[in-house]
Amino acid sequence: MSPKKLRKRYICSDHFDKAMYLNSTCVKPRLIQNALPKKYSTDENVNVDTILETTPTKKKIHSATCSENICSVDNEKSPFGSKLIQDFSPKELRLLTPKKKYTTEVKSVSSFDVYENYFGHQTYSVSPGTNSYVSQIIQLPSPTSKTNRKNNFMEYQQLLEKYEKQKKLLCRKRSKICFLKKQLIKKQKQDKINTYSFINKTNFFSKNSKSLVTMQLLHKKRKPWLQNEKILAISIFYKSPTAYKFMRKNNIILPGVSTLHAWLKSFQYMPGFIPEYMTQMKIMCNTMSFQEKKCVIMIDEMAIKYCLEYNKSLDMIEGYEDLGHLGRSNWLAKLAFVIMIRGLYNKWKLPMSYFLSSTGVKGEEMAKIMKSCVSELIKIGFDPVCITCDQGSANRKMFSILNATSDKPYTIIEGKKIYLIYDVPHLLKVLETIY
Repeated sequence: MSPKKLRKRYICSDHFDKAMYLNSTCVKPRLIQNALPKKYSTDENVNVDTILETTPTKKKIHSATCSENICSVDNEKSPFGSKLIQDFSPKELRLLTPKKKYTTEVKSVSSFDVYENYFGHQTYSVSPGTNSYVSQIIQLPSPTSKTNRKNNFMEYQQLLEKYEKQKKLLCRKRSKICFLKKQLIKKQKQDKINTYSFINKTNFFSKNSKSLVTMQLLHKKRKPWLQNEKILAISIFYKSPTAYKFMRKNNIILPGVSTLHAWLKSFQYMPGFIPEYMTQMKIMCNTMSFQEKKCVIMIDEMAIKYCLEYNKSLDMIEGYEDLGHLGRSNWLAKLAFVIMIRGLYNKWKLPMSYFLSSTGVKGEEMAKIMKSCVSELIKIGFDPVCITCDQGSANRKMFSILNATSDKPYTIIEGKKIYLIYDVPHLLKVLETIY
């Protein structure tokens, strides 16, 4: 029988035990939620056939129309597949009802417990066909309401429409954001000034002014400094270290002081006049005034320790006699001939060069070295005025080679008059020994 027709069938109260009612004493008692019908009566003398005949239904079924109803049931489709309920239901229901006493207590039991108590217990003898028939009835699907299906379908359609609307709105917003980004980039390119073209088109008064502007506009962190920028930074530092530090403190982009020291230490110092060191001296000279460029050349020798060392960067052994541009020898150096310059009117001094000798620099070699020293100072931009030294034998020999006398205490080198003067403290020392 189809679920639609099963909904119209009713079961009388004789098929339910008193324990299946909530209020068995009331006039109209109500069944519990898990109530199940039984196939026999609680009275021992009442037959099952009489109970089935007296079972009330919503519509009275006559014996004449019974056969027609059975035929209509056969023609309808069954929920059990291709089989009908009549195929597996027994023709006769045989139930042996034992004596059993029932209490009036109401217990909340499940459908499985009721089935096990009444049909699956060992004390009751139920035929296998009846057992399978009752189990099939219990597992019948419950009918679903069409209204719930319609409501669920309507909610799904509404959610789907809302999703499509939000999706279209999101696409529009994304396209608008992309358009605005393009407009912003285009405007930034129009407003941005090309610094390279600006620097190239601008006429600067000097290279230093251009280098200072490029440091402020183009330099970035971890970017190497250009050669012009290095020269400008070192010249400012030579002029005034305090002013250099003040400029860096006021967020003017300049190399750090430690960077300047690292650049100066990177030079390879050797005996003689080193070109790299001469360029640094020229940078310092450009920051001086005419009066500050007036300088005095001081020379002297000092003893050093015998030592041979390998210079990895120059790939040479140091410690032998080395006179710079005058050549080297295989004699171990014992003396160092040092040349230093200092300001005549201002307080500054710089070491210029040194030479290594085994027994001391001779007068002829010293004269050549002093001529080269004066010419280098003139090329740099300094204005040497005189040469001072002590009364050593090699120094007196140099004065005689340079044609210096008591009447004419000067010599001409590179067209410039250079005075030759003995050191005043040594003159006083000689006077003390004489008198």
